[in-house]
Amino acid sequence: MSQFSIKVRGITRRFEYPEECPICHRLIIEPSRPIGHIDGDKFEQVFQCSNPDCTRIFIGYYKIDDPTKISTHYKLYPIEPKIDEIPQIIHKISPKFIEIYKQASEAKQSGLDQICGPGFRKAVEFLIKDYAKSTVDDPETKKAIENTWAKPVVEKYIAEPKVQRVAEKALWLGNDETHYLRVWNDHDIEDLIALIQLTILWIDMDDKSKKYDEEIS
Repeated sequence: MSQFSIKVRGITRRFEYPEECPICHRLIIEPSRPIGHIDGDKFEQVFQCSNPDCTRIFIGYYKIDDPTKISTHYKLYPIEPKIDEIPQIIHKISPKFIEIYKQASEAKQSGLDQICGPGFRKAVEFLIKDYAKSTVDDPETKKAIENTWAKPVVEKYIAEPKVQRVAEKALWLGNDETHYLRVWNDHDIEDLIALIQLTILWIDMDDKSKKYDEEIS
């Protein structure tokens, strides 16, 4: 890992460059020379991505601690989630989910832990309802799904058992992020994100299975 040295309060300290750009997620081979700023016990560095297709500016946040050790960043900002890794079927059936999920992910990456949870919960609801709507053709049924609470939608309109199970659990944990008291104290936001990803996975698997059932029969 490449490093740079900066004299902070008369002491030369070593810092690690970020492993990748938090925006384009490419490896940074030769990062631009940073511009530093001291804020109490924290050190902020401005970087520019060396990827010619990106060249975006971002900030790395470091703690000024033991001068004998190499400091690593504890946060990068801004961060753009790797939305491209989400299967195309999700982009097709629920672009609103993508938008909400991206904003919730950005809030989490920025340390806004009290508001990212409700964002993920909202994302779950859009994903579930849009998926349920994609499985029916009748306009009245689609409208009914839109006007039904998320839990009954899962129970009544989602036929695939694996999607149903993980979506239901995602709703349970999502509700904990919006209520005063938590029910699932042994689980946190990381579990909610994992369940959202599992829901995405099973929706993608269901879509692929149906496709091959139609093509090879």
